Amino acid sequence: MIENMKRGVYYMKKFIPRHLWSRFLLIVIAPMLLIQIVSITSFYYTHWMRVSRQLSANVASNISFASELINKTPEDSHKLLLAMARIEWYSNIHLDLKAKALSKVDPTLKMWRYDTLNDALKSKLSYKYQYYLNEPGGKVITIEVLLPSGLLTYIIRQKSITSVTVGNYIGLISLSSLILSCISLLFLMRQIRPISNLARASSTFSRNYNATYVRPEGALEVKQAINSFNRMSKRISSFIEQRMLLLSGVSHDIRTPLTRMKLGLEMADDTSEIEDLKNDVKEMETMLEGYLSFARGTNSEPAKLKNINDFIEDITTNFSRHGFHIQYDSSSTARLWIRETAMKRAVSNVLTNAQRYATEAVIVFKRDYDNFFIEVHDNGQGIPSEELQNVFKPFYRIEDSRNRSTGGSGLGLSIVRDMAKSHGGDVNLFQSTKLSGLCVQIQLPLDLQDGTQNDTEE
Repeated sequence: MIENMKRGVYYMKKFIPRHLWSRFLLIVIAPMLLIQIVSITSFYYTHWMRVSRQLSANVASNISFASELINKTPEDSHKLLLAMARIEWYSNIHLDLKAKALSKVDPTLKMWRYDTLNDALKSKLSYKYQYYLNEPGGKVITIEVLLPSGLLTYIIRQKSITSVTVGNYIGLISLSSLILSCISLLFLMRQIRPISNLARASSTFSRNYNATYVRPEGALEVKQAINSFNRMSKRISSFIEQRMLLLSGVSHDIRTPLTRMKLGLEMADDTSEIEDLKNDVKEMETMLEGYLSFARGTNSEPAKLKNINDFIEDITTNFSRHGFHIQYDSSSTARLWIRETAMKRAVSNVLTNAQRYATEAVIVFKRDYDNFFIEVHDNGQGIPSEELQNVFKPFYRIEDSRNRSTGGSGLGLSIVRDMAKSHGGDVNLFQSTKLSGLCVQIQLPLDLQDGTQNDTEE
């Protein structure tokens, strides 16, 4: 039972709109439509049907009264009675003394939709009768009653047996509902706008960590959320700025003794021990640059609109020049807002790993509804499945030796993932389907191509 209920809720969620605007619209429009349906249905069964029955009963009573009066009075007084009936009932009524049967009428003219008239005539008359339209779609109804003395014909207009207020009522309800809906939509737009602004600011802040001020507006709860976001973004931006200043100071303090050591070693005699020390100092400089580059990030770099395919191909030119064989599968393309230095560093790190452990690579560009994918396949040994997530940890190396030339600093893929996340995307590792080695997939959201960035276009 519970499983069936859960399954029912799951299927119901498929029909619920995903966006807040659509849900608010449904909340406003659905009750209004329901109220209209209930109101019109109630009006139909209470007012309109009651009035229609009463009007039909009045017509049937008039015909019944005229029929009985004609049967009980002499023939020479029939003309006077009919003339008085026309004046009193404002209708056309006459008697054909020669007719002995009801008229033959086209069956299509008998297809009349008002059952109230038929019910009233059936209850009031004891004679044969029929009613029909004077023409298809006409507004005049002819009622014939076969009396012993002849054929009584009673001609009335359609409005004589129906309420003319139905159309006015439905029109008034529809017009008022339309006006109220437009007013409600205007208020909804004003309520949703600050939430949309907050969502866009949050998305932008998640990519560059620059404090983005959002003007507080809307309901009290929305203003509180916006103010909280403004304070949070300001604190995080201040923290990142302080970290940058700290790193700049640390970088200067560390580089100074390293420079002195290099000068001292250059002035010393060339021995094997001195060469080893020079290599150690050079390795320390490389490690320091890698650590600072990872810690500093590039979130302050302005974004530029670039053709991602051409951008990647420009990066790979240097690798191809050094003999590393790279192929392309450019079935998809996109122009995205990217931070050029960060993206170049990330792709270079991936290609450097591929060049270190493989002899060739294939770059594949793919896209779906939401994301653009850059895949780098190589023919190296790959990474064991149990290590696919560990390699993203800073300073983690699968190669156990302390030699940086073989295992690197352990920051390459960490920098790649940090770059992707700063753009709102991610990095995933798979076993290559193109070649025998590893596949590094860089995922970038396609909303980076919406042009909302306040930077430069190239």
